Amino acid sequence: MVLQIHKSVPFSASILTALLLWRGNVQAAHNAMKETTWKPLCSLAGELRKLPAVADTSIKNLQTKAKQYEILALQLDVYLEARRDDSLETEVATLALELHTLADQKASYAKEQASATIYRVAATQQAAGDIIGTLNVFAVKPANGKFCLGNHDGTADAAARRAEYGCSSEPLTPTTTAMNIGGTIISDTGFAQMTGITDNTEWKRTGSHCVFTAHGGSHTSWTNGDQNTKLLYDLLDFSTSEQVKRTARTTISDSKGPKADILVTAFHDAKAIKADYVAQADKTTEDLITDALSSPTLQTTLEAVLQYPPLSLSTADTKSMAQSIRQSTLKADKAAAARLWKEIKDTKVVDITKADSKQTDLHKVQTEHELRRTLQFYRGQNKAAHIKQRDECKAPQEGRAGDKKDKNGPDCKNYNEQGPCEENGCKFDNSKNDGEKCFPDPEAKTDKKGREDGKTTTTSTTGSNSVLINKAPILLVIFAFLIFTLNF
Repeated sequence: MVLQIHKSVPFSASILTALLLWRGNVQAAHNAMKETTWKPLCSLAGELRKLPAVADTSIKNLQTKAKQYEILALQLDVYLEARRDDSLETEVATLALELHTLADQKASYAKEQASATIYRVAATQQAAGDIIGTLNVFAVKPANGKFCLGNHDGTADAAARRAEYGCSSEPLTPTTTAMNIGGTIISDTGFAQMTGITDNTEWKRTGSHCVFTAHGGSHTSWTNGDQNTKLLYDLLDFSTSEQVKRTARTTISDSKGPKADILVTAFHDAKAIKADYVAQADKTTEDLITDALSSPTLQTTLEAVLQYPPLSLSTADTKSMAQSIRQSTLKADKAAAARLWKEIKDTKVVDITKADSKQTDLHKVQTEHELRRTLQFYRGQNKAAHIKQRDECKAPQEGRAGDKKDKNGPDCKNYNEQGPCEENGCKFDNSKNDGEKCFPDPEAKTDKKGREDGKTTTTSTTGSNSVLINKAPILLVIFAFLIFTLNF
């Protein structure tokens, strides 16, 4: 987001009134302003014009910080996926969650600041435009060599220096590397250089130079009737003949609100932009980890991780374990952060940008896009390994279940129709209820048991035949003995 002031700065209604004066008589005494009267106005305008860049820099730096937290969090996520069953798994998982939270907080704050900035800079730039527009009117030179913007003692025209002092309408170059404004022009209480002028010390009283300082019948449009002898929200007062008064604004006690003049609103908005300034993000990785270790929610996050699989600790065990970890590896100091990062940063991970599965050090992967791709690679790899392990464990179990089924015979009760029932070696009785109509065939079971015990060697459907076959050798011996006896 880049905010800038354009060449077409707004004029206040009082400036349009002032333009009418140039049609008046210029024969009276017209004293020019000294630099000490008008230069601080240009300095204020110049300082106000810096504020869009100041606000933009803060937003950019907030976004950069949010990105730093997010990148480190993703690096820890990759570490966890690439190094399963690591001894630091609990600590790293806790830090990763805290860093993701910090990244979200910084990103959310940057969005809030961006929205607020749109409104804050509006008043500051309107005030700057009104000041510049007014001084541009004072810079106009009427006939006979008259001028209003004098030099240090008011004896010579110094209008050409107003841009140098800050009254420039040229657009400023957008930047997100601006320094914060100081307090010499816009302090914490008001406009520091806008002291009051209550006498004629800031005017050159010799010679006739500036038409605005004349007073009386010579400029009826300025002084008579519904005259308005004040400019810039009463900051400049021309109501006294041949001199200007300047209202003190070093302390602004007025509250910002719908009825406040633009200078009051501009002051409060400028003060807010100054207060919310965020310097360039220069945190090291150890600094980021230290921020996570110092987070007020770290204890809660750690306890949650301990209750998650694979540890799945009870609430009672979680408290003591979390306390032990906080006192050892997760101390809230930079030394602990340095030790943790040393263990993590040189972990070898796949270089997702290469096609040959080369590896690189984890800390060298610095973009969100590459880190998310690397994370997905390891998640996919781990899922594939899990599926393979599951299938290997499942195969023997299925084999044992099949053996049991073959041994015990079919589960006949699952068949309620005669065809499927008998096809699976069961007997069917349609007079029974569903679930009982189909039941194991006792004869088939007995026959099968006999085969398994090795008691028969021939299959027959007739029981008597089986007996004769089994008894045949004995009968033959008896028959032969009888024949032998009869012969003798």
